[in-house]
Amino acid sequence: MSFFEQLWSELIDKRDMGVTKFGVVVLVAGLAACGSEKVDQCDKDSDCTNIAYPFCDVNGEYSPSGGESHVCTVTPVDCSVDRCGCSPGATTCSGDALTVCNSDGASTTMETCALGCGTTERCFTFQPMNGLGPALLAAANEPDIVVPDKARINTDTGGVTDSANVTVQIATLVVNQTNGPDIRVFFARSLDISDAVVTGGKALAFVAPGKIIVRGVVDASANAATPGPGAQNSGPCVGIEEASTSTAGGGGNGTSGARGVSTNGFVTGGAAQTSFEPLLGGCFGGIDGGAGGGAVQIDSLESVELVGLTNNRRG
Repeated sequence: MSFFEQLWSELIDKRDMGVTKFGVVVLVAGLAACGSEKVDQCDKDSDCTNIAYPFCDVNGEYSPSGGESHVCTVTPVDCSVDRCGCSPGATTCSGDALTVCNSDGASTTMETCALGCGTTERCFTFQPMNGLGPALLAAANEPDIVVPDKARINTDTGGVTDSANVTVQIATLVVNQTNGPDIRVFFARSLDISDAVVTGGKALAFVAPGKIIVRGVVDASANAATPGPGAQNSGPCVGIEEASTSTAGGGGNGTSGARGVSTNGFVTGGAAQTSFEPLLGGCFGGIDGGAGGGAVQIDSLESVELVGLTNNRRG
């Protein structure tokens, strides 16, 4: 028999009503005390000495207190950061807003996710091809850059100059490819690029977490026998040669090269590349053929906008 069952039995056997009433009061008070979650009264958290109830709900505004003020409770799950703090580095993400707990554990920083939230309380993102991921991460700390009309870009030196030969400051690095040419990467928070001519042996890439706008032509083409940036001098995309008849097929890579015609029939053109990894430009044609065009890669976490030709293109 439990304590309360025994007590109740004894109360029934009592004939003195005064004792019975007193006993009932004692029993009810005991039950109320056993079911209470209010451990202590408080005016601040330091008043709450029971480690199970460390939070002082001064105004009774959180659900664990049941609306009662100045009581110690468990720490509410909806407690604000400025009241309860946060774990440094902890993140939450909702819609397109990422919230990060700062190193002081008492404040947060919010940023907008260009591609929305992922599934791990982080901004959704993607890994650019050809090893450009580090440049994309670094670009978030760079300014917005405008590359003016008629700029010249050199992928060997990393130099960018405007029409008056004044240097345009833009961050750059070189990415080495195992089975292809090096890539000169230009990166910024956002990029606005007008007509430009590109020279050099390295392939070209533009990277930004923000919007990239191309307002005209980024000319990375070959010039007669001079290849475009990132073009190839050998490989399956080179036009097939038939020396006996001085006939050759066209260079390939972006698409298959055109067939040449000889006295023995058609001469096959160079092959097309089947993927964008590695980043490769075009190839030479056959005998005395022209050089291959360049290779350009553009990566943005927001959007890439191709506006088209400007009215004042290069003359």
